Amino acid sequence: LKPGEAVVVPEGAELLLDEPRSVAWLHMRRAGKSARSLFEYYFVAGVRAHFVAPHDTEKQRKFFRTLTKHPRYWHGFMWSFFGMIVSIFAMWPLVKKALSYLESLIWETPKKDVGMPLWTDQRLPT
Repeated sequence: LKPGEAVVVPEGAELLLDEPRSVAWLHMRRAGKSARSLFEYYFVAGVRAHFVAPHDTEKQRKFFRTLTKHPRYWHGFMWSFFGMIVSIFAMWPLVKKALSYLESLIWETPKKDVGMPLWTDQRLPT
């Protein structure tokens, strides 16, 4: 295998080389089959382009390179995790309100009669 040479390996087969080499792995799709769904193509690609990629700086890659072999993966993981946490906290008031409503439907609390005192002798405690 010469540098710059391409080899197609069928699914389920192995490629064995005489010595260790740096290779690029490409997943080839079948003819007529979409590589990604419309949601994945537009939504996920848009989120990555507008929120993750602008923060992919050399400084961050250097930081992740000192910690791991795969700095780009962990960079994406960190930003995805951060986005998930922010989304959860942003929706927390709505979730809390919905849970409160469901709780009131499931466990109905008896309504108190405001006009009747709770004490049997009709006097306020002193």
